[in-house]
Amino acid sequence: MKHTFIYIILILFVLISIAACSTRTAHSPGQPSEKNTESQRLSRNNNSGSPYYYYMLAQLHNKKSDLPEAINLLKKAIDKDPESIFLKKELIYLYLEQDSYDKAMEFAKKILETDPDAIEILFILAKLKIKKDNTTEAKKIYNKILELEPDNKNIYLLLGKIYNREKNPDETFKLYSKMIEHFPDSYIAHYYLGMAYLDQNKLNYAQEEFLKTIELSPKLIEPRLRLIDIYKLRTKDQKKLNKQIIKTYKEILEIEGHNDFVSMEYALYLHNHKNKKIAAEIFLTFGKKSSEDEKFLLEIANEYIVKKRFKAAAVIFVEMLKASPTSSSLNFFAGYAFDSLKQYKTAIEYYQKVKPVSPYYKKSIVHTVFLLKDNKEVIKGMEILEQFHKFAPDDIDIIIFLASFYIENQKIEKCIKLLNAGLSVSKDNPALLFKLGICMDKSGKKDECIKIIKKVIQIDPDNAEALNYLGYTYAELGIKLDEADQLITKALELKPDDGYITDSLGWVYYQRGSYAKASEILKKAAELTAYDPIITEHLGDSYTKENRLKKALAEYKKALKKIATNNEEQKNQLEKKIKELESRINAQE
Repeated sequence: MKHTFIYIILILFVLISIAACSTRTAHSPGQPSEKNTESQRLSRNNNSGSPYYYYMLAQLHNKKSDLPEAINLLKKAIDKDPESIFLKKELIYLYLEQDSYDKAMEFAKKILETDPDAIEILFILAKLKIKKDNTTEAKKIYNKILELEPDNKNIYLLLGKIYNREKNPDETFKLYSKMIEHFPDSYIAHYYLGMAYLDQNKLNYAQEEFLKTIELSPKLIEPRLRLIDIYKLRTKDQKKLNKQIIKTYKEILEIEGHNDFVSMEYALYLHNHKNKKIAAEIFLTFGKKSSEDEKFLLEIANEYIVKKRFKAAAVIFVEMLKASPTSSSLNFFAGYAFDSLKQYKTAIEYYQKVKPVSPYYKKSIVHTVFLLKDNKEVIKGMEILEQFHKFAPDDIDIIIFLASFYIENQKIEKCIKLLNAGLSVSKDNPALLFKLGICMDKSGKKDECIKIIKKVIQIDPDNAEALNYLGYTYAELGIKLDEADQLITKALELKPDDGYITDSLGWVYYQRGSYAKASEILKKAAELTAYDPIITEHLGDSYTKENRLKKALAEYKKALKKIATNNEEQKNQLEKKIKELESRINAQE
């Protein structure tokens, strides 16, 4: 039995030795020799129950991915040798593998209490601080490491990353200036120093650093792109700069001819500087490519549409369309670019060229309709939606859009018929039901409206619009005011800065007769909605009840200025209130 036990122990140590050889060699700026030295010291006392014994067992369990047991065994090793920095470091690494960052930080701090200059532990602690979003402490630690080890290139880069993210050009400048003192041939240091100068608008110094970067690493693209940025910022000697920019673009394309982004920027520059023939050839190439490669087209859209470079996008997509004039995708993106530039007629022209088979067709229809609405061509927009509805009668999005137009234009019977057809396709659809509830309200069927909106809330308890609508309906009717308060309060929890929901709460207090509180809430609602005329009228009503007549008059006049010209009913109502208030004020004076 004794021989069997010894045999098992020998096998265990062999396995552990193999495992140890395959584990980490260095976790960070570290001291591999320290690990070997202390492990040798521990191995001198390798009997069962010694710290080395538990350490080796922990290594074996770690190799088996049994982290909890590995941690437990390593803690036993530390209990046996509480002064061992080496064992504590190993425990930190296990905690990191387990994502137990708080425990890792705790042990790192314990080590630093006895060994404050342990670079490897300082490095780990800084990374943990960053994970906890404590970059202030992380910066202090990285700077301390640089004091201890000024030639640690990795720390310069990590610290620089923080300064860049914080947009701190002064600290970035100091850091990379110091790095260049230690690493004069580091192209990275020169590049980031150039970026710091560029952030400070010191163009000459930035240019020198980017040229030095290229000298040290001639095939780099980024410093050349930054040089182009600098040349574009200069105002003197445009002819010379123009040649320099074109030369730099050509250099980049010689190095990296497949760089589509640079080619596109080059074509844009040529197009904008009256060299449109060469630009057109490049755009034509991209136009042909886009018809074969949808991914490429989406990359262009991301670069110029998503990043809001709409002027450039308009040029690019119009020029690319010359290679593929019937492309629905190109027409859609061209339309979107002009839409964003507020050139609405041109945008609509491109949107209308998108074919029904295109995945962009519905988007182009919706954009067109809203542009027509903004330009007071509501009927035309409604007709386009009706045509699309005939083309795709089961499209719920279009039914909802069309229903909104019908409600706004008082076509309530049409709207009810449309929504019921939609509900036959998508039963209990909360969006369709909500619109139907509004239609019932508009047609004077309040009970039916309340029943439907309650059903919406039953299906979707966190539907803020439905909660608010039901609450406001109760408040408007002057009934169930406590329930109205609860409904609207929940809606506000879901949308805390919504001025229209805030108005509903104010109206509950108005109906309760708590006019001072109502005025306070309604004032906030008016501010949140940039003084929506209906909400502003509500505020005037509340001030009137408080007998703050001049304030009420001011709000009514403000509402009258903002009211839509076609809303004759509210206009007449406001004019009547203004006239009555003016009479009351004059009588008091």
